[in-house]
Amino acid sequence: PVTPATGNAYHILFFLWLYLVMLTGNIGLVLLSKEKSDRILTRAATYDELTDLYNRRAFFLRAKECISFCARQKIPISFLIMDLDHFKKINDFYGHMMGDLVLKNFASTLKKQLRGYDVLGRIGGEEFTALLPGVGEREAYGIAQRVRSSVEGTAVNHTIKYTVSIGVSTLVPNENTTIDHLYRLGDHALYQAKQNGRNQVCAAKAD
Repeated sequence: PVTPATGNAYHILFFLWLYLVMLTGNIGLVLLSKEKSDRILTRAATYDELTDLYNRRAFFLRAKECISFCARQKIPISFLIMDLDHFKKINDFYGHMMGDLVLKNFASTLKKQLRGYDVLGRIGGEEFTALLPGVGEREAYGIAQRVRSSVEGTAVNHTIKYTVSIGVSTLVPNENTTIDHLYRLGDHALYQAKQNGRNQVCAAKAD
């Protein structure tokens, strides 16, 4: 027979069980929330929010790994540095929201023209980079021209036309090759492209 005492015991056990279920559920929710927050923070620390390309820090970290791989395999690697021409004028004339659309459009164009495993980054306001493992000088120049041509034929929001200048550097890396070295070569070529009138591709010679 169930006495009042055993009935109370059953009630206590039931409420204890219910409390444990709720506690376990809450802990699970907290852990899921933390996992989601960690993913968001990791992504924010890795990708540029506007273009969904690698940010500057992440690009240089990935570039080191890519250069090391190409050095071990003794295959060429090419670096593109790209600068949107007269971008400040676009922001000043059309506003920053439209300027953001141009940046997103260029990032989208870059993804379409390059391979899924190429390393793409936005490392400054209107400055973009790409690292192309296994790509030699002639092929890299052709890829850069293809990017430049695709941009030239685009009208963002059916209104804004823009162009891009690109510097290209290519070499077969060794264990001492750094992304800084490739960047300096590419940046010099980019300067030449701008000096030549912009909307140009210039290739650097490895020193």
